[in-house]
Amino acid sequence: MNLGDRISAINQELVGWCERIIALALLVGVLSFFLATLRMALDLDWKSLATLHEISQRILLMTIGLELVRTLISHELSSLINLMSFVIARRMLEPQILFWEIPLGVAAFAALMATRKYLMNGVQKTAGAEDTVENGQ
Repeated sequence: MNLGDRISAINQELVGWCERIIALALLVGVLSFFLATLRMALDLDWKSLATLHEISQRILLMTIGLELVRTLISHELSSLINLMSFVIARRMLEPQILFWEIPLGVAAFAALMATRKYLMNGVQKTAGAEDTVENGQ
Protein backbone atom coordinates (compact mmCIF):
# COMPACT_ATOMS: atom_id res chain seq x y z
CA MET A 1 0.00 0.00 0.00
CA ASN A 2 1.56 3.28 -1.06
CA LEU A 3 1.34 6.61 0.75
CA GLY A 4 -1.58 7.90 -1.36
CA ASP A 5 -3.68 4.84 -0.58
CA ARG A 6 -2.94 5.14 3.14
CA ILE A 7 -3.88 8.82 3.17
CA SER A 8 -7.10 8.03 1.30
CA ALA A 9 -7.97 5.24 3.77
CA ILE A 10 -7.27 7.51 6.76
CA ASN A 11 -9.36 10.27 5.18
CA GLN A 12 -12.30 7.90 4.61
CA GLU A 13 -12.10 6.65 8.19
CA LEU A 14 -11.92 10.22 9.53
CA VAL A 15 -14.94 11.28 7.47
CA GLY A 16 -16.86 8.23 8.69
CA TRP A 17 -16.17 9.11 12.32
CA CYS A 18 -17.10 12.75 11.75
CA GLU A 19 -20.42 11.65 10.24
CA ARG A 20 -21.08 9.44 13.27
CA ILE A 21 -20.34 12.31 15.66
CA ILE A 22 -22.65 14.63 13.68
CA ALA A 23 -25.37 11.94 13.68
CA LEU A 24 -25.04 11.53 17.47
CA ALA A 25 -25.24 15.29 18.02
CA LEU A 26 -28.28 15.46 15.76
CA LEU A 27 -29.92 12.59 17.65
CA VAL A 28 -29.37 14.42 20.96
CA GLY A 29 -30.91 17.53 19.38
CA VAL A 30 -33.96 15.57 18.18
CA LEU A 31 -34.45 14.06 21.63
CA SER A 32 -34.18 17.51 23.22
CA PHE A 33 -36.70 18.87 20.73
CA PHE A 34 -39.02 15.95 21.55
CA LEU A 35 -38.88 16.75 25.26
CA ALA A 36 -39.50 20.44 24.55
CA THR A 37 -42.46 19.48 22.37
CA LEU A 38 -43.93 17.39 25.18
CA ARG A 39 -43.62 20.32 27.60
CA MET A 40 -45.12 22.71 25.05
CA ALA A 41 -48.00 20.33 24.26
CA LEU A 42 -49.25 20.55 27.84
CA ASP A 43 -49.94 24.28 27.45
CA LEU A 44 -51.68 24.16 24.06
CA ASP A 45 -55.38 24.65 23.40
CA TRP A 46 -56.37 21.23 22.03
CA LYS A 47 -59.63 22.58 20.60
CA SER A 48 -57.77 24.78 18.14
CA LEU A 49 -56.84 23.74 14.60
CA ALA A 50 -53.56 25.63 15.00
CA THR A 51 -52.58 23.11 17.69
CA LEU A 52 -52.99 20.23 15.26
CA HIS A 53 -50.87 22.07 12.72
CA GLU A 54 -48.15 22.89 15.26
CA ILE A 55 -47.95 19.33 16.57
CA SER A 56 -47.91 17.82 13.06
CA GLN A 57 -45.13 20.19 11.97
CA ARG A 58 -43.07 19.29 15.05
CA ILE A 59 -43.60 15.56 14.52
CA LEU A 60 -42.54 15.83 10.88
CA LEU A 61 -39.48 17.87 11.89
CA MET A 62 -38.45 15.19 14.41
CA THR A 63 -39.01 12.51 11.77
CA ILE A 64 -36.83 14.43 9.31
CA GLY A 65 -34.11 14.65 11.96
CA LEU A 66 -34.25 10.91 12.63
CA GLU A 67 -34.18 10.12 8.90
CA LEU A 68 -31.15 12.39 8.53
CA VAL A 69 -29.41 10.45 11.31
CA ARG A 70 -30.24 7.20 9.52
CA THR A 71 -28.99 8.58 6.21
CA LEU A 72 -25.71 9.74 7.76
CA ILE A 73 -25.10 6.33 9.25
CA SER A 74 -26.35 3.98 6.53
CA HIS A 75 -25.63 5.91 3.27
CA GLU A 76 -28.49 4.06 1.55
CA LEU A 77 -30.55 5.45 -1.32
CA SER A 78 -33.79 4.35 0.34
CA SER A 79 -32.94 6.42 3.44
CA LEU A 80 -32.33 9.47 1.29
CA ILE A 81 -35.62 8.99 -0.57
CA ASN A 82 -37.50 8.67 2.73
CA LEU A 83 -35.80 11.81 4.03
CA MET A 84 -36.76 13.80 0.94
CA SER A 85 -40.35 12.49 1.14
CA PHE A 86 -40.72 13.82 4.68
CA VAL A 87 -39.19 17.17 3.71
CA ILE A 88 -41.66 17.55 0.83
CA ALA A 89 -44.58 16.49 3.03
CA ARG A 90 -43.66 18.99 5.73
CA ARG A 91 -43.36 21.79 3.19
CA MET A 92 -46.70 20.99 1.57
CA LEU A 93 -48.53 20.99 4.92
CA GLU A 94 -47.66 24.61 5.69
CA PRO A 95 -50.73 26.86 5.59
CA GLN A 96 -48.90 29.77 3.91
CA ILE A 97 -47.82 27.73 0.90
CA LEU A 98 -48.09 29.48 -2.47
CA PHE A 99 -50.41 28.03 -5.10
CA TRP A 100 -47.66 27.16 -7.58
CA GLU A 101 -45.73 25.23 -4.89
CA ILE A 102 -48.49 22.60 -4.59
CA PRO A 103 -48.08 21.13 -8.11
CA LEU A 104 -44.29 21.33 -7.72
CA GLY A 105 -44.51 19.41 -4.46
CA VAL A 106 -46.75 16.78 -6.01
CA ALA A 107 -44.37 16.43 -8.96
CA ALA A 108 -41.36 16.14 -6.63
CA PHE A 109 -43.11 13.48 -4.58
CA ALA A 110 -44.10 11.59 -7.74
CA ALA A 111 -40.48 11.75 -8.93
CA LEU A 112 -39.31 10.29 -5.62
CA MET A 113 -41.81 7.46 -5.87
CA ALA A 114 -40.76 6.80 -9.47
CA THR A 115 -37.15 6.73 -8.31
CA ARG A 116 -38.03 4.23 -5.64
CA LYS A 117 -39.97 2.02 -8.05
CA TYR A 118 -37.77 2.08 -11.15
CA LEU A 119 -34.25 2.79 -9.93
CA MET A 120 -34.27 0.69 -6.80
CA ASN A 121 -35.29 -2.63 -8.38
CA GLY A 122 -32.86 -5.23 -7.16
CA VAL A 123 -31.46 -2.97 -4.44
CA GLN A 124 -31.65 -4.41 -0.94
CA LYS A 125 -34.35 -2.41 0.81
CA THR A 126 -34.07 -1.83 4.53
CA ALA A 127 -36.36 1.16 4.83
CA GLY A 128 -38.98 -0.66 6.85
CA ALA A 129 -42.10 -2.75 6.78
CA GLU A 130 -43.73 -0.69 4.03
CA ASP A 131 -41.21 -2.09 1.54
CA THR A 132 -42.13 -5.70 2.27
CA VAL A 133 -45.83 -4.92 1.92
CA GLU A 134 -45.28 -3.14 -1.42
CA ASN A 135 -43.28 -6.02 -2.85
CA GLY A 136 -45.70 -8.67 -1.64
CA GLN A 137 -43.07 -10.42 0.47
